[in-house]
Amino acid sequence: MYAVPSIPVITLLSDLGTNHPAISNAKVLLTGNGTQVLDLSHRITPYNLQQASYLSRLAFQHFPAGTVHLLLIDVLFGERHRMLLCKAGGHYFLAPDNGILSLAFGGQPQEVWLCREFSGSVSMAQWIGYADQVISVIREDRDVNNYFSRFLVKEVAQIMMQKPIGARLDCTVLHIDRYGNIVIDFTKERFDELIGDGPFSIKLPREKEITAISDHYNDVAEGELLCRFNSIGFMEIAINHGSATSAFEFDIATDKGMNYSVITVNF
Repeated sequence: MYAVPSIPVITLLSDLGTNHPAISNAKVLLTGNGTQVLDLSHRITPYNLQQASYLSRLAFQHFPAGTVHLLLIDVLFGERHRMLLCKAGGHYFLAPDNGILSLAFGGQPQEVWLCREFSGSVSMAQWIGYADQVISVIREDRDVNNYFSRFLVKEVAQIMMQKPIGARLDCTVLHIDRYGNIVIDFTKERFDELIGDGPFSIKLPREKEITAISDHYNDVAEGELLCRFNSIGFMEIAINHGSATSAFEFDIATDKGMNYSVITVNF
């Protein structure tokens, strides 16, 4: 009888691009014992921690418990390169110590271990090679506390929890999908807290404005602007059968891993 692998899936999320040799190296190294290695995306905007943390939160819930997720974003961050292991929601996340875990899971995640602190320079191949050793500990169901020490991750300012200024909330662009839909750091929970059934407006370039929440893209005519909450509760600004990004020339340029492209909600 075929044995169910202890790690059903390993996922890869990176800002390396699809042609980086580290991607194929990781797949060759990590595939084994019936474990699938799946790509989430390798087109994260370079160093964009917010976009990566958003996509990680969006994706991991669709995989079985015990899945290991490699977050290969700005891996060689800082003067001392640390590899961290985080356990959250029954999943494992291997990531550099650059703040992505704090952004993905809020504040300071409780179950985090320091797996390796590299002295001197380290290559992506070396980083992935050591990740494979950490994954072996998980695969063999060994107690990670016997191999790695607990670690308190640094808390990154939660741009996802901007405070309103009067009756205005400045929201950051988290992600732009291939359809040109713009995802901002404004959740339905936050919307209900601040606005509820009250009036609001989202002002965009060229005097365009949104004043209502849609449930579906087809709630408006083709070519019309809308906003809605996506499957994990983040606000999305879109054009039915069009590209909001192209229409308003939004980008997701970053500064030191943070994106400061802002869309303002008035209420």
